[in-house]
Amino acid sequence: MDIREYLEEKECKIRERGSDHISTHCFFCDEDTNKAGRLYINVDESNEEKYGVFFCFLCQAKGGINTIREHFGDAPIKNDYVFTSNPIVEVAARYYQDKLLENPEAYKYLTEKRGLFDETITQARVGWADGGLVHHLLQKGFTAEDIQSTRLVNKYGEDHFKNEIIFPYLEHGVAISLRGKKIGGITRSTPGPLPIPYGIDTLIGEETVTAAEGEIDQLTLWQMGYPAIGLPGVMTFKDEWEEYLDEAKRIYILFDQDKAGKAGAEKLASRLGPRTRVVELPKKGIDVNDYYVKYGKERDDFEYLMRKSK
Repeated sequence: MDIREYLEEKECKIRERGSDHISTHCFFCDEDTNKAGRLYINVDESNEEKYGVFFCFLCQAKGGINTIREHFGDAPIKNDYVFTSNPIVEVAARYYQDKLLENPEAYKYLTEKRGLFDETITQARVGWADGGLVHHLLQKGFTAEDIQSTRLVNKYGEDHFKNEIIFPYLEHGVAISLRGKKIGGITRSTPGPLPIPYGIDTLIGEETVTAAEGEIDQLTLWQMGYPAIGLPGVMTFKDEWEEYLDEAKRIYILFDQDKAGKAGAEKLASRLGPRTRVVELPKKGIDVNDYYVKYGKERDDFEYLMRKSK
């Protein structure tokens, strides 16, 4: 099935978003047909697992080819594939997201201490681990063995994350992995490697992107309008992650202004080649969020730093 032709037959206006995606107005939430469209659809025919997978950045609708065909009243086709993660991870992310609203201290930390807007927190699906996940998952009908396989619980059957802010790592809006951060403290993952960088959905169809350290800095850049990924550490970029930057013609690296951050930025720039620029923050020891919150800087200030970057 040719997705472009099918959608054009349904009078959808198509916009190319790089080589792998197209966008159109979202017919699930009746987005204005004159808009460029926030419904993104994967059209990479070389990747059968993701071909036809869609995600709407307005209403959060997601699915595959047959979901689209069903919407238009057409019969399903064979070999439809809907990209998803381990369903337990997605259920956990939703649970944590709901719990954040029950924790004023965590919410104030994100908004007042870190300067994040309500909309940013909601769209990124930031959550709070209250220690009740295992009980919730068992109530949902998942077995203890399946829950254990996600590494979201330890060998004693207790929640891996507790009293921590939760950042879901999303791909096409679906939670693939989770990381937790103590308020004012460290950020940690579940055992095992992270499958993707943080924030990859923001890069779709973008030619100018940014890379930062961690989730908070990524959200800060995204909130200012920059497509951004957040790396869990300055030396943690994996070979397989380069594909997420394939369409980018310019990559600005904004790591922490310390010895490790500078070394990590230079290493990543060397790896990704001449399309990169290393942005130096003008105060020793600060990061993106510090510059944004503590020094009251805004997009214009970051633009200035990017223009003078090397």
